[in-house]
Formats: sequence, C-alpha cells, structure tokens
Amino acid sequence: MPVSRFARVGSVVMLLVSPLLMGQGCGFTVTLPDEDSGDGNPVGSPVAENTVLFRFVNASEMLGVDVEFFATGSAVTDFDAELFIDENQVTAVGLFGRGVVPGMDTDEVEVECSEALNVGTRGGEFLDADTGEVLGRGKQFIFTRDVNFICGDVITFEFFEREDEFTTEISIQ
Repeated sequence: MPVSRFARVGSVVMLLVSPLLMGQGCGFTVTLPDEDSGDGNPVGSPVAENTVLFRFVNASEMLGVDVEFFATGSAVTDFDAELFIDENQVTAVGLFGRGVVPGMDTDEVEVECSEALNVGTRGGEFLDADTGEVLGRGKQFIFTRDVNFICGDVITFEFFEREDEFTTEISIQ
C-alpha cells in the first residue's frame, strides 16, 4: 500500500522529536530560532510571556567564544556546585550544538521560564579559531528570575576583546 507524503513527513518528524518528548538529553526545554535574517544570523519569533530569550553576540573578530551558558529551574545556594554543572549547560547555541559562537557572529536560544529560575555564564572562553586553545575568559554573570529579569525579557550577552582583555557585557530588555 503506498504511503502518502504527509504520512512519511509525519513519521520523520516523530522520529526526530520522539527522543525530546521522552525526556532524553538535557533537563530543560530549548526553543531554537526557526528563521534566518538573510545574513546567516538566526532570528527568533517575538519572545513569549512564558519564556526568556538569551542572545549571544561574539564581537571579537578572530576568536570563537564558548558562551558557557547554564540554566536551571531549581533554587540555587551554591552556584558552582548547583548551577555551573554539566546537566544545566545549554549547548543548543553556536556551532554544532557545542555552545561555541564564531567571531563576529550571533546566536540565540529561548528557554521556558520554569527552567530559567537561575541562569548564568562563567564568562565565556575565548578560543583561538585555528587551534581551539583557550586564550582567556570574560566576566562571570549570574541572574535570578524575578530579581534580575522577568519572563518575556531578552538578555543579551556580548563577548569581546580589547587589547588582550576579554570582556563580557550584559543587557536586559
């Protein structure tokens, strides 16, 4: 019996989505941007009231940046032991889902508010584009929902270097 094109597409979609629905992978939901602005940079839809959009801007010309971004829906008292751990790292950013944004590029990820009670970056590792060697680190930032930001906000992390100084700046809108 022939299979309709719709059935085949539906099967492929379910095959790709099933592991996510079964809870495999990271412990939080990430919504990736689904459009392209034409210059290679993703453009997400307007931020929903129950999510937070995190934008990562690598303003360095020659270096990649591992944004080292972490999020958890749990209360945290010891950030090193409870936030900055592998299971909370958001790697659905940058190249190959590894959290690395190339020089002069941007990426973004939208996270459900329930999974973004505490968020932060270790500061970002600035990487030699050819060797991957860590050349420096930006400034660490940690934010708590309803204290530093609210659902529906856009938080932009900008990573750049100035005269061998590595910096991370944040804006919340």
